[in-house]
Formats: sequence, structure tokens, C-alpha cells
Amino acid sequence: MQLPPDRNYLETRRWRVTGWLLAAVWLFFLNIPLLAALHQPEPWRRVVGATTLVAFGGCYVFVFQWARGRRLERRGIPVGRAWAAVGLLLALGLAGIPGTGGDWLTTLVFVAAAAVFLLPSRQALVVVALAALTPPVTAALVPGWEAEGTVVFAVLLASFAMFGVTRLTQRNSELQAAQQEIRRLAVAEERARAARDLHDILGHSLTVVAVKAELAGRLLELDPARAASEIADVERLAREALADVRGTVGRTGGSAWPGSWPAPAPRSPRRASPRSCRTRRRNCRRSGTSCSAGRYGRG
Repeated sequence: MQLPPDRNYLETRRWRVTGWLLAAVWLFFLNIPLLAALHQPEPWRRVVGATTLVAFGGCYVFVFQWARGRRLERRGIPVGRAWAAVGLLLALGLAGIPGTGGDWLTTLVFVAAAAVFLLPSRQALVVVALAALTPPVTAALVPGWEAEGTVVFAVLLASFAMFGVTRLTQRNSELQAAQQEIRRLAVAEERARAARDLHDILGHSLTVVAVKAELAGRLLELDPARAASEIADVERLAREALADVRGTVGRTGGSAWPGSWPAPAPRSPRRASPRSCRTRRRNCRRSGTSCSAGRYGRG
């Protein structure tokens, strides 16, 4: 019995597309710094701003999908790689300042969300706090930059939402692992039950076959007719045991055991040769027993 087919949503196209969209839909909020870059008077500023924002968006989606896949597969996210991903996003946001100006602060929303999804809780909390404090601090230090209260609110809101997504992904992964364990235990229990049934069937049948075969061997010279009867019983018991084994394996679907159990081909009755019939009748006369002509044929 094999494991039931696992409809793992990690392998379905629907969930792969959903994973990308779940990250890409939030890139809509990069339209503010993108518009600021496209309205720059100098071409090089427009190029720098647009290029860094496109690279930032692609990197964010890739990092989110990579981390989501590792979480769903119950594999940990290396802290070093997580910090590298957060640092790369921050560096791309800072690199776009010549084209985006103060609107680069919008990228901090994505940096904070990525930190919550990638880093351990305490480290992520530090990143979120720094991202929330950056807009008012830069407004006080850089002339012409305004304190963006909406950015602070967006950082906190995105961090809280990403915390919920992280917990949901973790619960889905745990549920998937529990379902796989239940299927594995069910298969193991079915195999154990089938093994017990086969042990009972074969233990009883082979014991009787051994006893009757021994008896037939002892009666072969003393009472050939009865020996032949015991041999026939041995053959019947062996066939019944084989049928019981096939029935037990058939109830498990036949896939729990290696190999196959082909059905026995129907055997046509064969008539004994004249020589063997004469030999058996001679043995019967010597032992003083009667031989059935229907059983041994006519010589």
C-alpha cells in the first residue's frame, strides 16, 4: 500500500502564481517614487531612479518567494542570507535617491516587511523601529524633505500584516506535515495488520501441511491409498492457503507488497499414465487395500 497521492499545493501552478502575486501586488505603492523619478529634469536622474526602483521591485518579489518556499517546506531561513537580502533592498532604495529624492522613504515599507518575513522576531522588531524612525529623523536633518507621517503608518501596518502572513505560512506548513504523518501512520498500520493476517494464515496452513506431508511419507509403504489421500489434502490446503494470501493482499490494494500475485491458471484434469496406474494397483494389492479405478484410471 503506497502513500495516497499528495496534492501538495507547493507543486500546483495555482499556488505558485498566487505566491508571486501576493508579493507583487504591493509594488503598486512604488508608484509615488517612480513618478517622482520620471519627472526629474535631468535624464540621468530619471534613469537612475527608474532603474533602481525596477531592480528593487524584482528583488523584493524574488526574496519573498524564496523565503515563502523555504517556510512552506519547513526549512529554516539562514540568518546571514536574510540580513543580506534586507541589506540589498535597503541599498537599492538608497541608490535611487538621486532620482526619487525624499520619496525613497516609501521603499522602507518593503524593507520593514521583508525584515519581518525573513528575520527572527527581535531582529525584525529592531529593523521595523529604525524604518519607522527614519522619516522624521531625515526630515529634521535634510533640508527640503518633509516628515512623511503616512510612511511611518505604512511601515507599521505592513509589518503587522507581514507578521500575520508569516504565522499563516507557518501554520500551513505544520498542517501539511501533520497530514503527511497521518498518511504514513495509516499505511504503517495497514501493513502491520496485513502482516498479522498473513502470519496467522501461513502459520496454521503450513503447520497442517507439514504434519500431513510427514504422515503421507510414513504411510507410503504401509497404506498407499491413504498416503495418496493425505497428499491430495496437502495440495488442497496449499491452494487454500495461497487463495487466502491472495485475498489478504487484494484487500490492501496489492501495492503494500513487492511483486505481484498472479491468479493461478485453471488446471485441467489429467489422466494418469497406464504405467503409473499399474504400479499403484500393484501397491494396493500388496497392502490389501482397494484402489478406485476412477481415481487411478484404467490400465
